[in-house]
Amino acid sequence: GTSISNVDALSRIELHNQECKTDSSESDAENQETESSKDDEIKVKELPVNHAKNQIIIKLGEQPINEYHVEIETVHNNRNRITVIFQKNDLETQIVKFIKEYLKPSKSYGVYFESD
Repeated sequence: GTSISNVDALSRIELHNQECKTDSSESDAENQETESSKDDEIKVKELPVNHAKNQIIIKLGEQPINEYHVEIETVHNNRNRITVIFQKNDLETQIVKFIKEYLKPSKSYGVYFESD
């Protein structure tokens, strides 16, 4: 009786090990997909905006126009600061237009959203 229960227990361990191997190979494939898709994402770091060489300060305005306003200045001798005021109406169009006109993909930017 004891030899049969030992064999049964050993076979269950072997089956469990095979299940774990299958699960880990699936998760490895998922990790590779996740890592490759992260190359296309915008990287986000939690740092003060003043640490960035290129700074963007975003504000929301309430003017009746559908256009954003931009002010560009150099601060601390070598840092560029872009202050942009987006109007609350048609916000998505304004943001896309601003990105196309002012931002360069090869540069990194510190962004600060000013709240009311």
